[in-house]
Amino acid sequence: MGNYLMGGGKRVELEHESDRFTARQTDTQQLERLRSVPGVRSVLPATREVSRVLTTMNERDAATNTLRSSALNTVVHHAYRPRDGEGTVFYITDRVILGLKKSATDSDADTQLEK
Repeated sequence: MGNYLMGGGKRVELEHESDRFTARQTDTQQLERLRSVPGVRSVLPATREVSRVLTTMNERDAATNTLRSSALNTVVHHAYRPRDGEGTVFYITDRVILGLKKSATDSDADTQLEK
């Protein structure tokens, strides 16, 4: 991903949030390991398998590195906000949700995913 996304037909420049990120957890044991990582202040659900993780500016990188390590092997993504913007936070994950008309075929879905 670049440092922007497209929204409403416009390019929105992004920068990393300094005190938060997302992490994927698939069971309660993994969720507890996530909560116990040094620097993690709070873990809030974003979806059933993705959590918003709050930390501090000074501890974010160490916490994400620990979670990504071979010992914990957790999928972690930065959170973003519009450059020079306040209030909106984008939590980027590794999941893609594709909605198609009922008449769409598997080939139609493959075509869209290849884009």
